[in-house]
Amino acid sequence: MEKSGYVVPPADAVTISGAAADVLIRSGDGTAALVYLCLARCGGDVSAGRLAKTLSLPEKDVNAALERLCALGLIRRAGGGEAAAAKPVPEKDELPEYSVEEIRREISSGSVFAALVKEVEKALGKLLTGDDLTRLFGMYDYLGLPPDVIYHLVRFCIDEHARRYGEGRKPTIRYIEKVAYSWEREGIKTLEDAEAYISRLERQRDRVGEILKILQIRDRLPSASERRYIEGWVELGIDPELIELAYDKTLVQTGRLAWKYLDAILKSWHAAGYRTARDVQRAEGKPPEKKTAPGQSAPGRGAGSAMPDERDIQRMENLLKKLKGE
Repeated sequence: MEKSGYVVPPADAVTISGAAADVLIRSGDGTAALVYLCLARCGGDVSAGRLAKTLSLPEKDVNAALERLCALGLIRRAGGGEAAAAKPVPEKDELPEYSVEEIRREISSGSVFAALVKEVEKALGKLLTGDDLTRLFGMYDYLGLPPDVIYHLVRFCIDEHARRYGEGRKPTIRYIEKVAYSWEREGIKTLEDAEAYISRLERQRDRVGEILKILQIRDRLPSASERRYIEGWVELGIDPELIELAYDKTLVQTGRLAWKYLDAILKSWHAAGYRTARDVQRAEGKPPEKKTAPGQSAPGRGAGSAMPDERDIQRMENLLKKLKGE
């Protein structure tokens, strides 16, 4: 065999069998080879998230490589779970068992995690406990979130907590960890992802506030059930003007803010393809009404004015039944 002119340094060697090397070479899968070497270097006790972070690869590519290595017979499934070399990859939402020494070593090494700990403690206004450090390290190591994303997450949770419970109230690391898992499921891995996600939430919050004004809810926050209704309408992209019309019809027919009734009207209109108040009025054979300010009654609906014709109510009920398939 012709010599290449290159020599591998002997220090701190990681050995693999010749048979394993032959299989990897024949497979032609460079990612699988890298993952296998990383597993060998770490002794197999490593999650897919940590592999992805170490190799600077997307986690989905690492998982695909692990499956490939299983198929090649180079690693086995531990306990029937995800592919791993020695220990099973922990289920999502379940942190690996980090030792106190491991975390102390990470902090004392002067790594970016050590700098992150200081910034998080400063933001929360307290020293992190051992349990706090374990959870924070899990976000960094297991979930593979970069330090800048974690810090952005912490600031986001602080702002959300202050908005809900008042200034000065700070979230716990346990709460921040739950939001971190939520971000991981949303695929938020970069600062740009985080900023885009927060912008979407802020737009949704603005829409929710607009709808609350339409429903004349001003002196209190919506309950969890009420918020679910409103967020469902926002997700469907229902126009505020259409919500105002449905609210008006709900008051006329029930005399109160009947959430279930209002929701049924809006969803039936959405299913029928009605996207604006004009669409509904056209379907009901009515001339378009002049737009009024949110929360104000339309002309002719005040005290002493005539109530809607009984035929209009019957027509609406028949339409709802038809759309529901009754």
